[in-house]
Amino acid sequence: ALVGAGTAIKDDRYVQLPSEIKYDEQGVAIAGIDRGNALSKEASSIPIPGVKEVAQVAAGVVTAPVRVIRGIHSFYAIQGYRAELNAWAVRAAQKEGFRPWEGGFWEKVQEHAANPYSEAMEGATDAAEAAAQRATFTTPLGSVGKKSAAFIKALPGGFVLDPFTHVPVNIAKEGVRLTPGLNLLSPTVRNNLLGRNGGPAQSMEMGHMVLGSALAYTAVQMVLNGTATGEGPVDPATRSAWDLDHMRGAVAIGDQWWSY
Repeated sequence: ALVGAGTAIKDDRYVQLPSEIKYDEQGVAIAGIDRGNALSKEASSIPIPGVKEVAQVAAGVVTAPVRVIRGIHSFYAIQGYRAELNAWAVRAAQKEGFRPWEGGFWEKVQEHAANPYSEAMEGATDAAEAAAQRATFTTPLGSVGKKSAAFIKALPGGFVLDPFTHVPVNIAKEGVRLTPGLNLLSPTVRNNLLGRNGGPAQSMEMGHMVLGSALAYTAVQMVLNGTATGEGPVDPATRSAWDLDHMRGAVAIGDQWWSY
């Protein structure tokens, strides 16, 4: 995966958003821009001097945040897509007997990445699309999530909350998926660990477990030895003394405190 990410960054197709990627959140963004454009178009038909110009400025203001969000979304979607695609290309090259320390390996990786619909890369585009969705927290919601989102959208003024019914849910789900122990509640995680979804998925899930456990252990140890802090003691007198050699909401690396 790391090799795939690195290859994606320097890939000359990195700036191209794959046509296979279609997200609900992307649709929300497009809808927001369309609303601004519609505002400008409708106002331009009003026969009052200056209205058209004001409407155009208003439309630009309305759509500016959405355009920025679309740009950020596209950047991470492309990064996730290309990283996963190149990871598949690396595995395809290895299956054919090529090795990174031998000649022709990276040329073969580029060849596979440039032909993601070949037999050797079967399933790569689906996996890459899923990776892009995870990177942008736009994985399609389950049946319960979809019903909840539809209910909120149907409420008076629900369109204001509608964009926030997708990504926050996926952020919470991703947090559970990456929390050692708690992630075993997920059928997908269990199937990955048991190898039912293939060797690469099993290896990746085991890596998540090891890395997540290591990070959790490190965080607990830092809290216990005082090098990771919260808000500090509740008692004002105790907090005053504590503030002399601690920083609130920070971690200590060497002699330097870094706020989180």
